[in-house]
This record gives sequence, C-alpha cells and structure tokens, in this order.
Amino acid sequence: MSTTNPDLFGLIQASMQALSPHYAVARDVFQEYQIDGHDWFHCNMARGLEPQPVSAAALTAIYPYVPIERRQARLADTAAHGFLASAGDDSYRLTERGRAAVEAFFSTAQQALAQVSGLEGVDTTRLVALLGRIVSRIQAAPEPPVKAAFLASRTTDPGPQAPILARFDQAVTDLYYFRDDAHLAAWQPTGVSGPVWEALSFIWEGHYADLAERQEGRGLDEAERQAVLDDLLRRGWIAAEGEGYRCTEAGRKLRQAAEDETNRLYFAPWSAALDEAERQTLGDLLSALNERLTALAEARNAVAASQ
Repeated sequence: MSTTNPDLFGLIQASMQALSPHYAVARDVFQEYQIDGHDWFHCNMARGLEPQPVSAAALTAIYPYVPIERRQARLADTAAHGFLASAGDDSYRLTERGRAAVEAFFSTAQQALAQVSGLEGVDTTRLVALLGRIVSRIQAAPEPPVKAAFLASRTTDPGPQAPILARFDQAVTDLYYFRDDAHLAAWQPTGVSGPVWEALSFIWEGHYADLAERQEGRGLDEAERQAVLDDLLRRGWIAAEGEGYRCTEAGRKLRQAAEDETNRLYFAPWSAALDEAERQTLGDLLSALNERLTALAEARNAVAASQ
C-alpha cells in the first residue's frame, strides 16, 4: 500500500511522540531553572525570533489562538520570573537566565539522544538525508510567504556533525512546525480571529466537548468563549444541536477548503524534493524508526518498573 500525504504527516507526529521518552531527562531543566510551560515557550520563541525582540504582537502573528491581551500578560509574567527583560515598546529579550535555560534543555536533549542505541537495521542515514532534502526545499519555497514557526524551529539545528538521532529530531520538529505555517496561511484569508477559527476546527472535528477546556487553557473567560460561539453562529458556520453545536454545510465546506489548502501548501515542498518512490521509502523508514524508538522506550520502562 502506498504512503499518502496525510499518512506522512501522521508519521511525523508519531515521530515526535516516539522521540519524547528518549530525552525526558531534559525536562529536569524545568525544575533546575524553576521554569514553567508558559515561561519555556516564551524563552524558546524569544531565542527563535532573534535578533528581533519577542512581543505579544509577534507571537500572536505566529500563534493567534491566544488573545493578545493574555499573551502580553503572560510575557510580563515571564519577565517577572527573570527569564526575559524589557526591550521597550512591550517587547522583550532573553536574560542570561532565560538563555541558559533554553540552551540547557536542548543540549541535555541532544546528549540523551546521542546515547540511544539499538537502532541497527533502520537506515537512519538515508532517512535523515530524505528529511533534510524536504527541509531545504521548504526554506526555498515561495509559499507560504511567511514561515515563522518553521524558521524559529530551525534555530536549534545541531548541525551536520551532530549524532544522527539529534538530526532526526530536528528535521521532524521542523516539519511539524511548518504545518502551523501552512495552516495559518490557509485560514487567515477568512478574516476571523484565531479563537474563532480554533473553535470552528474543534466543532468540525466533532470535539466540541473538549473545546471549553482548550479555550480555558488559551486564557479565554466564559464571556469570551460565548462570544466566539456567537460569532460562528452569526456567520452561519455552526448551528445548535442538543447541548452542543455542529458545523453547518457552509461551515464544513469552509473548514474543508482550508484543510485542502493547508495540505497543498504543506506537501508542495515534499513533492518537489522527493519523487513518489522516495516518499514511499521515507514513509517506510519513519514507520520502522518510530516502532523501534517506541519499543526501546517501553523496554526501558519495563526494566525500571521491575527494579
């Protein structure tokens, strides 16, 4: 059976999950530096946006699903915790402490990946070479015109001399975040806000029951959550159904069109970089490595549990 484009993105997502247990030790950096998830995100993005400072406006342009007022408040909190320093005009730069936390995380993760053994039989060199060709093609691609998430990810590239698994981790992370750029370019012409688009997506996927929790995590209060639903109702993209909502035909068509455009933008560099046979090889190698990484992590966990 041939590997389709959606299969390939699913394998990239699976690779992120399969790699995670192998550098779990890097999360000790969070405790060492007393840094939480919001602080870590802001520090990582501040590093990725350099030499430009990080600001609520800059982050909202890349990840528009958090209201800009909440983003500004969270950045101020990160600065109050000592990880960012004001650069004027509601923008910030990394402090020495913030930079140390980011660099410690990535160096610890890459060292952990370098110690993973048991990958014999999987042609990781070929796999990383194929992924590298896609990454290079994305960098040169005219669409989407803005690739901010992808470019921020690229700043952690350990280089061609790094251990093979660290290079694999970098490549799949780049490809994972490029999807954000492609999707943003696909839906923003609708003119709606990030919270409105995200709500439509949850309802389109049949996950309305999970929407409130996601919106609370984004920082939306009850009135703002209701305003988002009211916006979708006024546009005729959703309709009430029982105790929840469903997409109307217009809403489904709009959301599917954005998904199709996302896929077009996302996979164009893949098709330009690799022919059909190479994409099939890539899918096979990703599957094999993901399975091996998952099995190694499960075996290690079983040994730890028995001790």
